[in-house]
Amino acid sequence: MTYYNEYRKSLELMGDALEALEGAGIEVYMLRLFLEMNNTVNEGYYNGTPARCEAYKNVWKQIVAYLTEERGLTGVLFVNAPAGFTGSQNLYPGDNWVDFNAPTVYSNKTAGGVRVEGDNVDYGWMKNQNRPFGLSELGCRGFSSHMHVDPIGDYKETLESALYAFPETSFVGLWYTNAHSLETPGTYSLTGNYNGAYLLNHPQFITAEEA
Repeated sequence: MTYYNEYRKSLELMGDALEALEGAGIEVYMLRLFLEMNNTVNEGYYNGTPARCEAYKNVWKQIVAYLTEERGLTGVLFVNAPAGFTGSQNLYPGDNWVDFNAPTVYSNKTAGGVRVEGDNVDYGWMKNQNRPFGLSELGCRGFSSHMHVDPIGDYKETLESALYAFPETSFVGLWYTNAHSLETPGTYSLTGNYNGAYLLNHPQFITAEEA
């Protein structure tokens, strides 16, 4: 009962925050529930047995119903955002409970490109759902020793390879911190990546100012 009470308290806090957001005039916004739920390095890893997956999907549905029916929120769009694609199909709550399918994808090749050989294993089923497909995080990974990639990445190759590998992509969210810097090495970032300006000036990339 203690865990359930904490869960309900968290739901109320989430509802309060989103109500304040809509009250401030934000008409439409995206909410990524259980971000990267299939990422085994995360504390909140949810994949596993069929029963565990079903429990996860039931909680997702409870949250959606609470925010939209009980709290009456109208601007929220619910985003299914697994880490890549592998293993995510078992955790999909269903089209009636998801507005967008938008995994997180990062460049893992030494040249900077998206590693399509492994990351698109489940792309086929996801893009065929009756929901728009996007990339809620796309990052060009500079030096990251645990990924065993070269120190320098290339945003041009990352974006072009992502759009080539995932042609159904309708929007891209940029992840920009530390090793994912848009700056070239030696400016504001010790590691950095190449062609950040190419990404920002690409016709399929919309900046906050343009939006």
